[in-house]
Amino acid sequence: MPESEAKLSELSKQDVRREGILLILQGICKFIIFRISLHLIPLEWLSLSSSSLFLIFRFLRYGLLSILLYLSLDGNVSIAFGIYTILFNLQMNPVYAALPFVSTSLRDFWSHRWNRLIKNSLQLMSFVVIPKWIDPIISMNNKAKGLLAFVISGLLHEYTYWFVAGKWSGKNMIFFLLHGLLVLLEITMKWPTKPNTFKEKLLGYIWTVGIMLSTASLFFDPYIEAGLFAAWK
Repeated sequence: MPESEAKLSELSKQDVRREGILLILQGICKFIIFRISLHLIPLEWLSLSSSSLFLIFRFLRYGLLSILLYLSLDGNVSIAFGIYTILFNLQMNPVYAALPFVSTSLRDFWSHRWNRLIKNSLQLMSFVVIPKWIDPIISMNNKAKGLLAFVISGLLHEYTYWFVAGKWSGKNMIFFLLHGLLVLLEITMKWPTKPNTFKEKLLGYIWTVGIMLSTASLFFDPYIEAGLFAAWK
């Protein structure tokens, strides 16, 4: 290998290692913020039944739990990906490439901002693997495949809840099925994934936050009742 190419290769490796170190540092920072936040939050806020809270406090708790969940997931994954990057000198795409809390549509949130590692796996299952299995019997269009991804996600979360609580809830399944239908509605209405004007961004943000808060009980309440968030303390 010519000397110039060898130097370029070495620089490239250094850049990848630097990215790995940066990922680890970002993960550590998020994990520290997560632990400090948990320390400051009263245990009752993580364990009280939602029915015992006023609506405004219920929504505040859902928002807080969303942030904690993001910090926990992204913090741990960033540390793991950073270590992997340094050990094997391979670049890893970030799981959370953009901040999920500024999404301007449900499609923007689920397709581009929330847990892209799981999203890619679900997309492979719903758009390639399962349609190939059932193609001789049923032909699926892209909208049906997209909805199938939400159904699979609902089943996975229901299994997680069963593993934690030892029973089925059904609420997580309803949550993801409802969000899948609303994403299809956005596609049908040609709702912009990346709006250009401030008005479009504001309306999209209000729509997304409104749907998230109004359906959050379906996602969070089963885990609150099972004591999962209280166990974080």
